[in-house]
Amino acid sequence: MNSEQLKTTLDFWNPKDMTHARELIHPAEDWSKPTNDIVPILINEVQTGGIALEIGCGVGRLLQPMALYFKQVIGLDIAPNMLALARQYLDKSENVKLALIENDLFPVENNSVDYVFSVIVFQHIYCQEVIKRYLLETQRVLKVDGLVRVQTNKGEPGTRGYHGHFYKSLEDFAAEFTNVGLKVIDAQEKLWEDSYLWVTATKRM
Repeated sequence: MNSEQLKTTLDFWNPKDMTHARELIHPAEDWSKPTNDIVPILINEVQTGGIALEIGCGVGRLLQPMALYFKQVIGLDIAPNMLALARQYLDKSENVKLALIENDLFPVENNSVDYVFSVIVFQHIYCQEVIKRYLLETQRVLKVDGLVRVQTNKGEPGTRGYHGHFYKSLEDFAAEFTNVGLKVIDAQEKLWEDSYLWVTATKRM
């Protein structure tokens, strides 16, 4: 994203007031409610036990339960203060690694990740070009036959009231994966919330 978009995004998601930062995401004691709903969707028909990566991990509320299913879970985010809180909350999770996304690039080696996931993140990304770059990075870091599962919001592009880019249809969102060389193997609406789109894709040779 350009410098103005990044500043606007960080002003919201990286507040210097850490109390406010905590309030942006469910507090730690309330993590069980959302994760109990989401984790079964994230691990459904996914080969566990390898290396997983979350795009937009925030304070790490999904990393903690996902770490029970994978050898290592990598959490990436653009907000240093969110990652600082995640380090506090996840200090006892030895198989969790946290890292900062800079210049829309993932600090992760090529062909090193078995599974990439992201929930309630892409709908907050202002720029469609950033979404495309994140999916290109996903294609780069995934192993052959690795999976990616991503959720976003359905709506008219340019819709105000949220922070990011919406997709008019499930087909439009799925096309983003195809355009970076990923093979879509499942695409669903209303899997968890009525306005949500879910795409699962894989990396082929």
